[in-house]
Amino acid sequence: SGYQSWEWARSRTWCTGTGYTNDPYIIKDLKINGQLNGSCIYIYNSNDWNQNFRIENSIIYNSSAKQSSNPAGGIHLVNVMNGTIINNKIYNNDGHGIILSARSGPDETTNILIQNNNIENNNGTGIYLNGSYVHDNLVYNNTVISSGMHGICIFDNAYENIIANNSLYDNEDVGIYIKNFQPQWPVWPDFTWDKNYVYNNTITLGDTGIGIEASFEIIIHGNKVSQTDSNGIAIGDFNSRNITIQCNEIYSNLQYGINFGWESPSHTTSNIIEDNKIYNNIEAGITMQLCFGSNFSKNIIYENNVGISLAYSNEFNTFFDNHISNNEEHGLAIFDLSCKNNKIYGNNFTANGMNGFDFGLNNEWYFMNTGNYWDDYGGNDSNDDMVGDSPYDNIGGDLQNPKDYFSKWWDAPRMVNIHPLDDDEFPAEQAPEYEVRITEGIGQFFWYEIYEMPSMSLQGTSPCMALNGNPGELRTGKILQSLWSPLGAGDYVIRFAVNDSRGFVGEQIVPIVKLNATTSQLSPIDNGSSGGDSTSEESTTEEEGLPWYIQAAMTGAVSASVGLVIKQSYSSAKKRRIILEKIHENFARVENLEKFLRDKLEYEDWKKLEEPWKRYQAAEISERELIKTGKKTLGKRFTGLFIPHKRSRMRT
Repeated sequence: SGYQSWEWARSRTWCTGTGYTNDPYIIKDLKINGQLNGSCIYIYNSNDWNQNFRIENSIIYNSSAKQSSNPAGGIHLVNVMNGTIINNKIYNNDGHGIILSARSGPDETTNILIQNNNIENNNGTGIYLNGSYVHDNLVYNNTVISSGMHGICIFDNAYENIIANNSLYDNEDVGIYIKNFQPQWPVWPDFTWDKNYVYNNTITLGDTGIGIEASFEIIIHGNKVSQTDSNGIAIGDFNSRNITIQCNEIYSNLQYGINFGWESPSHTTSNIIEDNKIYNNIEAGITMQLCFGSNFSKNIIYENNVGISLAYSNEFNTFFDNHISNNEEHGLAIFDLSCKNNKIYGNNFTANGMNGFDFGLNNEWYFMNTGNYWDDYGGNDSNDDMVGDSPYDNIGGDLQNPKDYFSKWWDAPRMVNIHPLDDDEFPAEQAPEYEVRITEGIGQFFWYEIYEMPSMSLQGTSPCMALNGNPGELRTGKILQSLWSPLGAGDYVIRFAVNDSRGFVGEQIVPIVKLNATTSQLSPIDNGSSGGDSTSEESTTEEEGLPWYIQAAMTGAVSASVGLVIKQSYSSAKKRRIILEKIHENFARVENLEKFLRDKLEYEDWKKLEEPWKRYQAAEISERELIKTGKKTLGKRFTGLFIPHKRSRMRT
């Protein structure tokens, strides 16, 4: 007959305590069957700040509003303060599992802790916070499974509530749903906005993981959302704004990771989306419609069909410092003319089907001299300013021919070896001289390595020599005699290397031949008393404190990629040497070599070879050098004279 007081409840065996903070009223260890007639536990107007209560370790089921004029739930609190609902099992209720509501001010429902409850198979919402006087409550570490509507719902301006560390599984509609939260403007004394907080929840299955409609000042942080039928996180309806989506992991949803434009028509503004990990969503990591003035930064977005999709009427959004990779069709795509004035800069686009696509208007793919990193950029950065020398122009959508004029790019220094050249031969007694020029980039250190072929075993590494850092710097010297002398006759590769300030290494691989010694007596050069070891190289050596990539070189560590280049260079050199040997053998068969060359070569080709021929006649160059010059200058037009095709015979 009507509502009872706490004093009445204390007179029952199922309630203990005095209601004070250190001795709250406790309702525990009950099994309550609501028999489809109202709520199982209904507490109304317990709003004395000096009163506290707990409901714990109870089984609550079978509530219903069908025979009651009021909303019904397993537990229903109206105008209540200072309560704890903990360690209960609440299931099979016809309405909601737990309801917090407040009918009007100044009455309120506040300072309620809902913790460690198992809430299953309720036809309505698992936990329902309803009304503008429901505030400063904590919903923590509950398990909510298979609700007929939402897992947890904050509705109609309930504020400053925290939804944290809950597990929500296979709730029919939305795992965590916030609707119609539009707080008043901040007032004295703190001038801060009221908010609602969604922290560190795990949401699996259902239609949508987290849904926000017609609300603003929402913080969504640290949640894991996966395997939903449509959206991981969805923002929709008009007047949704100032929503922060931060540090969430959103993956394997059947449509979108994050959807701005849920339940169209919608209109969202001034949102922050940062530090999220969004991957393996079937359609897009992030999709946007009617989204304005929002910032997307530091997100990792990969293995979706489209990384970020601007579908319709998105303006003045900023995309900065996102890592967008391995998305099947597009990294970031602007699909419609109504998408205008967006800024895309400082992002990393790697291994997407097409990194960028823009069919909108006046979108900028750079800002304040900062562009994006594109893994398919085809240019260079010759001055090491971390900006590509030419624009990136591989952005699809030809409407305005979009380009990134400040592409982020840094490549290894480039060099050419002037001397020695491929296949040069050197006497055993005298180490080769070298001359290498850095053609692009700013070098920091220079060194070289010698490899025996075909075993590719490292025979020695020079000290590291500091460079001046001048564009086009020329490095000359002699291979250290102390490295050269111990080498036996045979095939070698010299790897000249230069690094820049970021550790990128450029290289030149030069196959050479060391000849047999002409004398068994070592000269002063051979034993290191003069020559290569006393060059200026040693004076520029600073081995202590060198970067790891230099130390690796000096200890003989060779990467797989470097080894492959060395093998390929040696293989090419070996083929060239075979060709040179065949040409050399056939030189002797030609009685009048000059006449043979004049007759067989076109006039223009002979003129190119005439000067080297004269030098050969004057014994200024060797026969081998003449052959190499002819091969390099004329190619097959020269080698074909001395290496006949099968079934043909060379005629002299």
